[in-house]
Amino acid sequence: MSFKDISVFVGRKGFVGLASVAALSLVATAMGAKKGELVSDVIVSEKDEVELVEDSSVAEAIERRPDLSFSNVTIDGEDSNISLDSISADAVESVEVMKAVTPDQDADSRGGSISLKSRPAYQQKSFSRKFSFETEYESGVEDFGYEGQLSMSGPLNEKRTVGGRLSLRWEENVGGAPFISQDWIQREFEGVDEWVIKELRVYDRTSESTEKEIGGSIDFKLGESLSLFARGNYLEEDDLFKYPHMKYRFNKGDYLSGGRDGASVLGAEIENGFYESETFEDSLETVLGAEWEKGDWIVDTRLTYQRDEFEQGDNL
Repeated sequence: MSFKDISVFVGRKGFVGLASVAALSLVATAMGAKKGELVSDVIVSEKDEVELVEDSSVAEAIERRPDLSFSNVTIDGEDSNISLDSISADAVESVEVMKAVTPDQDADSRGGSISLKSRPAYQQKSFSRKFSFETEYESGVEDFGYEGQLSMSGPLNEKRTVGGRLSLRWEENVGGAPFISQDWIQREFEGVDEWVIKELRVYDRTSESTEKEIGGSIDFKLGESLSLFARGNYLEEDDLFKYPHMKYRFNKGDYLSGGRDGASVLGAEIENGFYESETFEDSLETVLGAEWEKGDWIVDTRLTYQRDEFEQGDNL
């Protein structure tokens, strides 16, 4: 279980104050610079915007850009573990990929950082409902994988001062393939050294992965300058690996003959085994915040809580 730091940022161009205490995350940022200006200088800055398409998710938008790579995700400037599959294009104003490091980024961002700017649900043109389902056949295990998603979002009243979002996602993937390995040794038959199989191992590896995710948010517009929001997301992952195998230990017997066409063994040992491993992981993320905007001034405050838990199941 982990909590983010309490961080209070009060900034004006040329001055930044910082107080930090390990616990929940409270971020208050007062930016004296005009919109679009950076408080700190950029060491190396190269941004690339990702085009968003209606009726798609952020993950689908990223997949259309194979030239981009990233190692962490931020939403409104805060690190986030939310799956990009569960974030619809309607929920964000922009998606940017930072290809380098700036002073406000840590070492994890060196591989690229994806930055999302969220959009209040009450700003959507209308209330939308989306459902998608897809399946894929995995020939290696002769089984199907599935993915389904349901999302609803938009304004909740005529005045467009309240908006909400709800998303549900379920995904199940299967995979696997047979694998064979061999060890060889030399044996002498009628004065001639011949290569023969020492041990033959046959594996039939399979994997099953299940993800369940639910997320929601609600936005309030209290006036022309002030808005409040609350967001939450829960993700549960279960991975199961199975390794049935057969081991043929020919060296445990007596080699009677051998050559290019094969070998004859008496008393070989055969082992039939099974190994299974399972892991469980769940993460919870909640954010409460408020934003005040007046002219060129913006004050953004937020309280963030994150929890990640990992459990290793019993191995068989």
